Amino acid sequence: MGLVSLSRPPRDSDDDLLISDATHHFNIRRARDRVFVSDHFSDHAWDILLLLCINMRSPAGLSFAQLSGVLVVSHATLERHVKAMIGEDLVERTVGGIGPDAARIKLSSRGLMSMRIALSVNLPY
Repeated sequence: MGLVSLSRPPRDSDDDLLISDATHHFNIRRARDRVFVSDHFSDHAWDILLLLCINMRSPAGLSFAQLSGVLVVSHATLERHVKAMIGEDLVERTVGGIGPDAARIKLSSRGLMSMRIALSVNLPY
């Protein structure tokens, strides 16, 4: 798989490939977590980016409850990583409504471009 061209708008097939690659990486991470149960293998920020990439077609993004439920991390841990990623312009936070799930997180344009580049690298496995 080659590097996705960022000089043109992505085609639907590009998005399908990106979602497939992100899903593959996420499943590898989940399998690793089942084998190595210690916290020495945690990589919450990467997992957040992978989940947001997998769900990139959800226009509203994902709620903190959805993210923490899948990743099994505390709200404080999630908040810390999301704040850092907002500061790096990798994700965007939107608030639409009232309640604990009002805040939604999604990849920013820069975050999506970064995931395209990161997941386009041919790994030696």
